[in-house]
Amino acid sequence: MSPTDSLPVLRYILHGDRGIPGNDEVLYNSSAVNVFTYTHIGLTPGTLYSYWLQVENFNGLSSQPGSLVERLACAPPNYFSSLEVVGQSSTTVSLEWAEPLISTGCPITGYSVLADDGNRGTLAAIDLTDSAALLSATTYTFIVGSEATHSLVVGLEHRFAIIAYSSVG
Repeated sequence: MSPTDSLPVLRYILHGDRGIPGNDEVLYNSSAVNVFTYTHIGLTPGTLYSYWLQVENFNGLSSQPGSLVERLACAPPNYFSSLEVVGQSSTTVSLEWAEPLISTGCPITGYSVLADDGNRGTLAAIDLTDSAALLSATTYTFIVGSEATHSLVVGLEHRFAIIAYSSVG
């Protein structure tokens, strides 16, 4: 039952398993019926957590387990151990990297390439028109001085970095 149904909600009880299947614990029990969020801290990356909600109104508690939600705890990907230039010409640069060594629980969903301005300035993301190619690749070649890489100047030495993304950042 939700707050929009005809009977008023008296309290919410959020249950969870703390990452241990079959372990039913009350994580949140409140009569603050206008609170619709709960932050679960201290999660272990790579662990699957289950949650379910009970609602109480004048007729009593909703049946357990109500709506079951499962989420994989994960953290943003770690830094890379390697990034190298594997090819270059007067107008192209080919970079190659390995996925981060330490798993943080969530699969990598994409990468961003960063470069400086050739004067040891701040690293900034290169606007890649074909960034979809970086979703599963560990190598990338781009044209220096093209519209997409206008911040890269032919004849200057640039520094590069790669950032990996997962569902949490």
